[in-house]
Amino acid sequence: MDLPVSGYQEWSDDTVPFICWDRQWTVADIQRRLKCAQGVARHRLMAWLMRELKTSEVWAFLQPTEIQRELEGISRWLDLDGVMRLCAEAIGANLELRRDAPTFRRYQIIRGDDREIVDIVLDIGSQIDLDTPWIDDVRVDTLHEIVVNKITTLISRCELKDIVDLCFLEKTGFRHSRTSRQTDCPGRSAVPAPEAGA
Repeated sequence: MDLPVSGYQEWSDDTVPFICWDRQWTVADIQRRLKCAQGVARHRLMAWLMRELKTSEVWAFLQPTEIQRELEGISRWLDLDGVMRLCAEAIGANLELRRDAPTFRRYQIIRGDDREIVDIVLDIGSQIDLDTPWIDDVRVDTLHEIVVNKITTLISRCELKDIVDLCFLEKTGFRHSRTSRQTDCPGRSAVPAPEAGA
């Protein structure tokens, strides 16, 4: 499977841009989705492009006049808190920000007696396993990568759920002592980025 391409000058209709690391959308796919989408779906897609791409790359998909005309709808999706509020409103729930850090935010979504925790993580470290598998259209971390990242979360936040996760991962054959010795790779220390893959 082809890896996403980072250089804007190298893009063609069949190119999978680097922002599509978690899906196999080509440049042509994105342009088609922009043309077909309407209302909230279009604004969400436009905001995603504006958040993830460099300014010069945005113009491969959008015109300044389009952004100016639809800015009110787009702006609701440009910041993380706004996106989370919109998602909560869509299901008739309230949103609470429980934890805020430079690379980590924890939200609680409340609807009636139901409570759900949502963790948003900025992974600032490089991947250990570069050949990551795909499940349908979503790219996921390997179990080895998840084990390494779970070890880091134990150091950074020390929550019971991470111990439970590691316990079940070890039952599949991934032992943390062996995994720790396998993380020596260029550009990354033996301890991965905080919260990554949690």
